[in-house]
Amino acid sequence: MPDVPIARRFAAGSTTSEIIELPMVMSGSGALMRPGPVLDPVKKTLPRAVALVRRIVPWASVTLAPRLYTKPYWTAVTHERITTDPLDIVTHDDREWESCGGLANPGFNAVYLSMYSGPLSILSTAAHECWHMLEDRLAPWMVDLVDFHVDAEAASSYWDTEYHSRPEEIRARAFEVWCGRIFAGMPAPIYARAESEPETLDEIFGMAWSGQLAQELEAEQKVAA
Repeated sequence: MPDVPIARRFAAGSTTSEIIELPMVMSGSGALMRPGPVLDPVKKTLPRAVALVRRIVPWASVTLAPRLYTKPYWTAVTHERITTDPLDIVTHDDREWESCGGLANPGFNAVYLSMYSGPLSILSTAAHECWHMLEDRLAPWMVDLVDFHVDAEAASSYWDTEYHSRPEEIRARAFEVWCGRIFAGMPAPIYARAESEPETLDEIFGMAWSGQLAQELEAEQKVAA
């Protein structure tokens, strides 16, 4: 299959996309997009991934790249790369970049997804990056609620890097796994807030999945403005 030389960007709330010529570094976002193969099953899944982002974080743009890379992450303590596979490293403008499946940049209200991922991976990654976008706007008590219900120490025991053991990454993976139940056809309770605040993971993640949490956050911002 020939490489795809373009990426597509959906502005927040837009139903049409603009074409981005590649390779391209999105200034300030930490994202490098390059040509690459896109499998037909992934093409069929892309609209679902875009719709998922639009529902969970409607203020975010969505950019779909054939291959996606990010600035290398170096831990403050060990100076160890996330990846050690040389196939995941490319050089662009005399800098090394690491392959990744997705990237969230709350400062730019942007989500980037790699079309090199498989169909399930791109959906899972979209959910993961959406949580990063949401968490940037959440009240501290909501973040604390997720921490209360997620055993970070147990989660960290499965990962060998400081990056993957970071609390924000553990919370994003928890939401990603929760959404995976829906992708697999398993029942996942969707919580509708009444007068009480959410108290469980099912409640807060259900609000995120349905878009209710995003609606509340946007309403709060309008009131604050």
